[in-house]
Amino acid sequence: MKKFVSDIHFENEYFSLLIRSPIAEGVLLGIDVPELPENCFFYSAKDVPGINKIEVFGSSIPIFAGPELNYKGESIGILVGNNLKTLYDVSKQFVIRAQSTPTEEFEKPIDFFDYPKFAHESRSYNNADGILDSADTIIYSSTVFEPQYHYFAELPIVKACPGNKTLSVYASSQWAAHVKKSVSEALKMPEKNIDFFSQAEGEALDGKIWFPSLMAAQVAVAAWLSGKPVSLGLSLKEYYAFAPKTPKIIIQHKTALSKNNEIEAMRTFILIEAGAYSPLIKIMISQMLAAANADYFIPAYTIEAIAVKSNDGMTDIFNGWGGAYVNNALEKHINEICSQLNVMPDEWRLKNMQHAAVKQYQNAKASAASVFSDLLKTVCQNSDFYRKYNVYNFLNSKREKRDPHAWRGTGIAIGFQYNGVQAIIDEGFTYAVEITLDTNSKIYVKTDTISETMQKILKKDIAKKLSVEENTIVFEEKEASAASLMTASAEIIIIPDLIDKCVKTIQGQRFRKPLPITVQKRYRKPRRAKTKDQAKDESFLSKTPAACAIELEMDPVCQDIQVKGVWLACMPGALYSKRAALTEIHKNIITALSKVNSEIIRKKTGVMQNNSIINAKDIPPIHIYLLESQSKPLGTNMIAEGIIHAAYLSALSQVLINTENHLIIAPSLTSNADNNEPLEETENEN
Repeated sequence: MKKFVSDIHFENEYFSLLIRSPIAEGVLLGIDVPELPENCFFYSAKDVPGINKIEVFGSSIPIFAGPELNYKGESIGILVGNNLKTLYDVSKQFVIRAQSTPTEEFEKPIDFFDYPKFAHESRSYNNADGILDSADTIIYSSTVFEPQYHYFAELPIVKACPGNKTLSVYASSQWAAHVKKSVSEALKMPEKNIDFFSQAEGEALDGKIWFPSLMAAQVAVAAWLSGKPVSLGLSLKEYYAFAPKTPKIIIQHKTALSKNNEIEAMRTFILIEAGAYSPLIKIMISQMLAAANADYFIPAYTIEAIAVKSNDGMTDIFNGWGGAYVNNALEKHINEICSQLNVMPDEWRLKNMQHAAVKQYQNAKASAASVFSDLLKTVCQNSDFYRKYNVYNFLNSKREKRDPHAWRGTGIAIGFQYNGVQAIIDEGFTYAVEITLDTNSKIYVKTDTISETMQKILKKDIAKKLSVEENTIVFEEKEASAASLMTASAEIIIIPDLIDKCVKTIQGQRFRKPLPITVQKRYRKPRRAKTKDQAKDESFLSKTPAACAIELEMDPVCQDIQVKGVWLACMPGALYSKRAALTEIHKNIITALSKVNSEIIRKKTGVMQNNSIINAKDIPPIHIYLLESQSKPLGTNMIAEGIIHAAYLSALSQVLINTENHLIIAPSLTSNADNNEPLEETENEN
């Protein structure tokens, strides 16, 4: 069993602290280093033996900044010593001489398009802008997603131990090969001289792709130059202030409706504040554009996404690769349309859904409309949505002043969990599995790093198919230099499928060929059709359809909002373990609820304003329904995050019907629901 990095200790281990930039943007003029006590060392950009940066998909991030500074708290050096308290005391004596460049606040709408662009991508179909200009019925909506953090089982920490012309690195990373490459280039040392030991990830949540490589390069420089085993870890305060977070995202929709209240055209505009460094932003934008229309039938559309650079730290994609944002924003927009038209939200959705057969659903026998009809029927009937929705609309519209009774509302949303691994494969990554059945009836499975939970599930499946004991199956990790980037999507979809193919081959050979038998299967990139319309299914390896309903209750006196119930139905395909899937979805629902009104960050201090996890006493009754389908496993690890937000806001909007002069609503409750002003685009293309 793997250990957490913080549980590993070396003899005479040294600690380290990062010395950081005191300004948001400018030029580093110099570092006045105080007199260092014995067994204390300091290293900066000029001391890096090799290349002072790490490369991630064509983007570079400096190991130690200088002379250009891009955000407050950027690492400009590392202080090493054998006493942590001494390091803190010495760090306060550093004088960082820097010339600051005046910056503007990102929140000023007039400056949105004056910021440097990280990426700009768009796609369109038919003349959407022309239809929108001449349409009689136009509906706007806007959704804002504030920056958020992931909560990991262990705060970021990396350790390095030098040897005789070798260096051992201990870290928790989803991309072992990149850690070795980054350390190799930083030290100008052959990769064969670097031993990487991958440690327990907890739940990586796709947040340990490149940041561990940056920390590994920093601590490797310190360990190699000092000749000491060195540990570099972030405190909770440092993690909130300086670790990567999700970007701030604004998504706006503008839809033209026909006389029959059907969609004629839609414009989607996505603006992302990507911070100073965001190496995966181009992949994220590509995924967001592919998912922007979901499976709704939109005859004409324009989708545009712009990522701008700011001086607000580093950002990362984390779980979902952007699909959850656009799905929530689209569903919120659909709920706004249904509210203004005064139609049932489930019926309107199905009326505007794609009716062509979709390959991944039940062997291409079902359309998106029929699949979501089953899902909506399940959640609506079990939550009593039809009755509650109409009753709450009526009661709230007749509400009188100073009504002391609890106000209620209910909302629904549908969507997908998108499998983002296709974007990684498009970058050239490959996945392979090798299984060996030896002469002692031992089975060795060599693959990329996967979680212990998945290993247990796969062991049980292999044992059943090959009629062996589970203790005869051994999982072995590939060499770090040969390991691929292991995302949550790849672990759920690709690796189990490759193992299944290997097992089937062994089943056909085990009594025909002498032992040992070794079988290797490699993932082959599927051919993707090029079409004029949006390449939905071609852009994702799989999509897990889901629907949910939420009921809210608000006390009008103290404005306290309680979730009275959550009903979620999904079609996850074949399940290795139903119990594990239910646990995973239940946990993700709690995560999604926590993110709706939590994790508000004070930018100046980096401190969370609210607790990031919902209080245990506030966890509502959760009802989960798994509908059967004939597809392969599709994944459920973040199914709720793409729809809970929209359903919650829909229920909240119903709660707030007819509240003028009745209630003073806190701005935080309505900022996401009522911000429908379109952004003003300029002609500036720089």
